[in-house]
Amino acid sequence: MIKNLRNLKVKNIKLNAVIIKDFNEDEIKPLINFASEIGATMRFIEKMDFLKDNLKYASLDEIRKKLILENFISGEKAPPKNSAAVYHEQVSGKGKVGFIMPVSKPFCSSCNRIRLSSGGEIKLCLFAKKTLNLREMIRQGKGKDEIKEILIKTAASKLKVPENYSQSESMSAIGG
Repeated sequence: MIKNLRNLKVKNIKLNAVIIKDFNEDEIKPLINFASEIGATMRFIEKMDFLKDNLKYASLDEIRKKLILENFISGEKAPPKNSAAVYHEQVSGKGKVGFIMPVSKPFCSSCNRIRLSSGGEIKLCLFAKKTLNLREMIRQGKGKDEIKEILIKTAASKLKVPENYSQSESMSAIGG
C-alpha cells in the first residue's frame, strides 16, 4: 500500500490518522515525513470516545504545541473558513499538517457540516440522535423542490452546540 501511495499521481491528497495515547503517538513525525514525501497533507484527528472503548485520549493541542516548540512544524496559520482543522507547514519539508481537535479545541459553534449515511439518513451533527431520512422521502415520491425545502429548513435548525456529547454509533457507521 505504501508503494502505491508513493506512485500515486493525484493532487490534494489528505491522509488522516487518529492518535491514541500510548499506542501510536510515536508515529506522528514519521507520518508527517511520509505525507511530505508524497506531497500529501497529513491530518491528525483527536479520538472521540463515542463508544467508551477505553482507548486513551491524546490531546492533539498538546502534541501540536510540542511540535511547534521542537521547530518540527511552523506556528499556527489562520484556519480556512469553516474548517475543522488547524493547519501548519512542516519546517523541513514541503507538507502541510492539520490537526482536528474536537475534544481539546471544540469547533461546534463554527461547524457547517452535515453527513449523509449509506442508509440515506442525514445527520446535522456527529452527536445528533435525530436524523432526516432522505431515502424514505424519495421512496415516498416527494419531489425535488419539496425535498430541497425540507433540507434547507433542517439545515437551518442545526444547533451551534450539541444536545449532548455522547453517541451510540461508531464513526464508521456515522460516516466519519
